[in-house]
Amino acid sequence: MFTGAEIAGIVVLALGLLAIGGAILVLSRRRSTSRIAA
Repeated sequence: MFTGAEIAGIVVLALGLLAIGGAILVLSRRRSTSRIAA
């Protein structure tokens, strides 16, 4: 069983990873579009 604090922590970590991953994808797409398209 997960406690409310544990669930909240997992959600925050997941959102943080998604935000970081999304930022990296956006930056990489802006820098070089051909590499990702390939």
